[in-house]
Amino acid sequence: MHSKWKMIIFCTFYNLLFEFSMRGISGFLDRFLAFWLFWVYFAFFNMVIHIAIISYGSERAVLASTATFGIIPATFVTGVVFINPDFTGLNTIILIIVLIVWWGILQTWFPLYMSGKLFGEQILDGKLNKIGWILCLVYIAVFTLIAFTGATKGALHGYIISIIIFSLLFIWTFIEIWKANQVGKKELIDNEQNLFDSRLLEFGFYATVIISFISGLILPLFDKPIGDPHIYPKSLWLMSIWSILLMIITLIYKLKEKKTFPLPY
Repeated sequence: MHSKWKMIIFCTFYNLLFEFSMRGISGFLDRFLAFWLFWVYFAFFNMVIHIAIISYGSERAVLASTATFGIIPATFVTGVVFINPDFTGLNTIILIIVLIVWWGILQTWFPLYMSGKLFGEQILDGKLNKIGWILCLVYIAVFTLIAFTGATKGALHGYIISIIIFSLLFIWTFIEIWKANQVGKKELIDNEQNLFDSRLLEFGFYATVIISFISGLILPLFDKPIGDPHIYPKSLWLMSIWSILLMIITLIYKLKEKKTFPLPY
């Protein structure tokens, strides 16, 4: 099996575990949710790895692309950004947590790093073709349309703001890809002294796996689910607190040491 597919499957199952951590067994298996989510993440990481390849593993390009994608389910699949909204029509704090902390760092940077470490960092022949892009986008679009009926709904101006943010993130993605190609592969990557300490990244990854199992298996025994498909509040709080803590540690280390997140390309 090509290393690209191993990486995609690895990242997909990691994200399914993340979903399980807040939904528990019952919510995770309700209406075959796990099956449909598998293909969502499978399509998502096909696109993300394409971005990683054409940007030579640029952490910013990958972050921008994941935030661009992440605002779609946050708005139209779960509607989580409409819970207790502020004047923008969105819950700005939740929006930042979902796009940057969850989709960007915890759900993409960490599993991509570990998959590259396990299966090899060179995947230059793994880009999506036009048919691949169409299949991925169509599946995600259909899933979004079906899931929208059960999503938390927001005010009209909230949806407008969300679409504007999506457009800005989309533009940011292309800017970062362009910057990465201007800098070039040699200067952007391949500087061992500027890479993260792998022990920190591995700790963050494995700790997340352990906490996710605890959150999905144990906490639901002492809690009642909310929403449709349901989520356990205590599990949500645990994963949110852990995600923010891990992000703070990661970014402080990154800014202080001026390190680059080593992503496959």
